[in-house]
Amino acid sequence: MTAINLIPIGQLDGGHIANALFPGKAPLLSKALLGVALLGGAFWSGWAFWAILLVVMGAWVSLPVPDRPSLSSRARAIAALTLVSFGLSFMLQPIQVEGFEIADLDWVDHAGEPIDESVRAQLRNALAERLAREASGR
Repeated sequence: MTAINLIPIGQLDGGHIANALFPGKAPLLSKALLGVALLGGAFWSGWAFWAILLVVMGAWVSLPVPDRPSLSSRARAIAALTLVSFGLSFMLQPIQVEGFEIADLDWVDHAGEPIDESVRAQLRNALAERLAREASGR
């Protein structure tokens, strides 16, 4: 689970909470955090993607909130618990994609023993042929 939806920007859940707690300051907070998200693209490109997506969709703008009635103590407590949840689940890089070369795989048999080099060579050749066929479009 990540905290992306709890970020206090516009129409994200965190934005709704910030707008309910601080209706006058929520638009400024939303703009500031959009800027932070764009800069966060240096750590994870997804932050820049989400910031741009929110701007393009117009979702960075909060919906209007009535002034009356004011928030109850229960609502403020739930907002505080949500802030704690956000703090505990926030990650600079929510999704990481790891890659590796197929040649780096350690091939083993059903007993967990390394396979014979001749079988390994056959597997490499079969893989190379398959990749060549796919690259040529057949």
